Amino acid sequence: MARVYLDQNKWISLLREQSDGNTGRNSSLARLRQLVEENEVVCPMSVIHLVETASASNRGGRVNDMFDLMLELSQNQMMAPFTVVRVEEIDTKVDEMMGRDASIDGKIVGQGLAFSVGGRHYDVVSDSGELDEEVREELVEAVESNWASESLLEDEEIRDSLGSREYEEKLVDRLEKIRCENEEQFNDNDNRRRQEVLGFFSEDVIPEVLRKIQSELISAPSDTINPQTDHEISQERLESEEYALEWIKDFPAIYTCVNLTVERDIQRHRDIQPNDLNDIMALSVAIPYCDIVVTENFWAHIASQVGVDELYDTEVSSNIEQVFDTFA
Repeated sequence: MARVYLDQNKWISLLREQSDGNTGRNSSLARLRQLVEENEVVCPMSVIHLVETASASNRGGRVNDMFDLMLELSQNQMMAPFTVVRVEEIDTKVDEMMGRDASIDGKIVGQGLAFSVGGRHYDVVSDSGELDEEVREELVEAVESNWASESLLEDEEIRDSLGSREYEEKLVDRLEKIRCENEEQFNDNDNRRRQEVLGFFSEDVIPEVLRKIQSELISAPSDTINPQTDHEISQERLESEEYALEWIKDFPAIYTCVNLTVERDIQRHRDIQPNDLNDIMALSVAIPYCDIVVTENFWAHIASQVGVDELYDTEVSSNIEQVFDTFA
């Protein structure tokens, strides 16, 4: 089953078709519904969808209808937020380097609304560490249910919390200042892309990987680790910038996030928008972990410009027809 991520604007277009009664068999909504019913496609939701839909209530949006449509086409499948995926990617790399089974399967898309806001159902434990497996399964089943998602989305307090976006305008000023500071350091865009991406990983990601490895070596039982030191890579290559650029691609969401951010900043003809952070957070997970991403022209162009669509074998387009062409 293919995962299709739809930008909020695409969801709005689908809802408009439904509201206008334009649901004939050739409408986008009808065609998408058919693909979902045939288990060809699922359109997972994200916390960004929740935020943008909930905030529409302040503008007279048809919030209930939108949530109902999203739950229908997502089949209650949710993408984990970038903050969780970032941690999971780092932990997976540490597991790999320590010689353990390294898999991120089941940690990017899961059932139930709580998953979209960081609820890691696969980590359900009790404070004492003792939890009857039958009780655990019942708890997880309840959290993952359609009923739980519907109940949470009907809660006015939760909606108000999700819909509050006052921070965005203040954030724009900060980001514009950072953009100007970074721009002064480089004379050409190619060098800027390379150095800013490498700089982010060397300052933010690699130290965290090393801290976790150090902690593992100190505290983990020796029979549970087998550090991967046996390789055929020369010391010269290990220390090269080219190897570093290849290595960081093993963190798909983090790599996508920093590349989209840097490339957005390079587009000086365009002011940073209040919604940019939401778009980047959502697309950073969607592009490497979905099969098809339908988003705005600007972000589709940016994804192609930095090559993350090709790198992670994802169709990124601004036209929902891409979905139907793929399954024609």
